[in-house]
Amino acid sequence: FAWSEPTTAETVRQDEERVREFVSDLHAAGVETVFPYMCNQTMGGDPEKRTGMWWYHDRRDEYDVIPAIEVDPIDWLQREPDGHLHFNYPYRFPLVNPPIRFAPCPNNPHWHDWLQSCARRLASYGYDGTFVDNNIIACYCEHCERQFPEFLHEEYTPEQLRQRYGDDLDSLRMTTRGSRIHWAQEQPGY
Repeated sequence: FAWSEPTTAETVRQDEERVREFVSDLHAAGVETVFPYMCNQTMGGDPEKRTGMWWYHDRRDEYDVIPAIEVDPIDWLQREPDGHLHFNYPYRFPLVNPPIRFAPCPNNPHWHDWLQSCARRLASYGYDGTFVDNNIIACYCEHCERQFPEFLHEEYTPEQLRQRYGDDLDSLRMTTRGSRIHWAQEQPGY
């Protein structure tokens, strides 16, 4: 997952046409199913320097790449319980360019819109699907907090909820207790 240097909208269109031809050539050669890789846990760029995702976000009116989302991508990211950014991978990650790898929240509607636009774009190139990898979520953002009670009511019957959590369901909050991710972060030798 690498962001190229800033380019023109025309270059993007030319690159897209080359991808369409490539996928078409694969199908013509007998490849029945062609699907690319997507990581829903990677957003590259630097919000301070406005590179990567931020560069495209700032120019979303010039490119048909990012949906017209007004909310800055920094607000699409997973959060720790204290509100700080959560990282699934090291902050400096040498496989992406620029080497800063952020972890967006799959429950954030803006990131969800971005992923849907990516999937639609891949379909428009002729791909047969996509492989979505790294479905990691260790997030305590407002969207996750809001969806937590919905999850509980979908997962458990009212009786099971009462048995497990008592009568004061409104006081239930997400916690890091029992989280393998938070345990690993707190273990210096891990």
